[in-house]
Amino acid sequence: MACKHQRDRDPVGHDDRRVSSGRTRGAAFFAAACMATLARALAAQASATVDLGVAHVRYAGFLSSAAISLTPALLVERRSAALSLRGTCLVFQSGNRSLQGALAASAVRRITGGWRAEVWGAGGASSYADVASFWHAFGGARALHTAGRATVWADVSGGASSHGGKPRPLAGVGAGVWTRRAGVTLGLSGSHTRVGDTVYTDFLAEGRQSVAGVLLRAEIGARVWSRGGGSGVYGEGSAAKRLSQRFALVVAGGSYPNDPARGSISGRYVSAALRLGVWSPRPNAPRWPASLPSSMGPTRDRGSSSSSEPWLEVRPETKGVRLVVHAPDASSVEVAGDFTDWRPVPLVAVGSGVWEALMAIPPGLHRANVRLSGGPWLVPHGMRRAADDYGAEIGVFVVP
Repeated sequence: MACKHQRDRDPVGHDDRRVSSGRTRGAAFFAAACMATLARALAAQASATVDLGVAHVRYAGFLSSAAISLTPALLVERRSAALSLRGTCLVFQSGNRSLQGALAASAVRRITGGWRAEVWGAGGASSYADVASFWHAFGGARALHTAGRATVWADVSGGASSHGGKPRPLAGVGAGVWTRRAGVTLGLSGSHTRVGDTVYTDFLAEGRQSVAGVLLRAEIGARVWSRGGGSGVYGEGSAAKRLSQRFALVVAGGSYPNDPARGSISGRYVSAALRLGVWSPRPNAPRWPASLPSSMGPTRDRGSSSSSEPWLEVRPETKGVRLVVHAPDASSVEVAGDFTDWRPVPLVAVGSGVWEALMAIPPGLHRANVRLSGGPWLVPHGMRRAADDYGAEIGVFVVP
């Protein structure tokens, strides 16, 4: 999917100028091959995908444009840190093309109780039709607190952004809340950003849910108190359906505002893409339920579960690691993870809704989820939540 999330643009409009599509395709395929090679080298800590898509976009101030896209992506996770790389190649209807690369990294540390601290950084660069180039680099710090069914957070950020000229300073603050109820994850957030002389405030509501094997996501936002950043209401929606273990179909559409921090303009779009899982640490994993990405920065921790969902405790012992699941209403509990080769393993009931198993799990970062009474696979409360290859969700925990 190559429109909104990659912020690719055809700013020179529809003209007769032609560029070498062979060089463009070659660069994109080379990037995809490099990401796949790196993912295989990192084995269980990495996953890689490639999206091949088509889109129809109407950017503010330009004519409508059709485009094809190739988007390789790589995610690497180790313990409480994550690194993502993404590249995009677009070839527009006019023959113009754009290339873009982006990187994001984050590290989360538990402080005490439900408090955690995160530091993150992001950067990227892009070129358009060999006549314009842009770059951005910024980072921030975030405090998160989980209590009951909700996680609240507050964020500060800073950096620089260049739109083909002198870099402009960037600064921002934000806050938000996530909650998960009856299988639906909801988020509310607000942010205030200054890029040079441009100032704007965004409010955003988001939701995600998995229905009949289709991952649905929707968001609606409003930009207010803006000087030079535009204003108004915007919204988007997407649906992802797994076609096989390695393929998924992703469709999306909607509108989005200017992004002065990354150098993009507002637009409307519809798109469809076929997603290929080039490399995955869990070739036989179950299908995962949906959750909500963070509204700001590259946070990968996803809030908390409701009280009706299972709670997982990880207890290292001399002879192994004891996994304890609290699920009062379950008639059976199973766990599947990278340490079981993604085969379901039943846990033993020990009374009062507590289920457990002693397993040989090596130190380091691991992925897993649980299943109650033969139902759907869930990410239990007490685990960090992370997106899988198809935008859905898996649980992550660390054995010291």
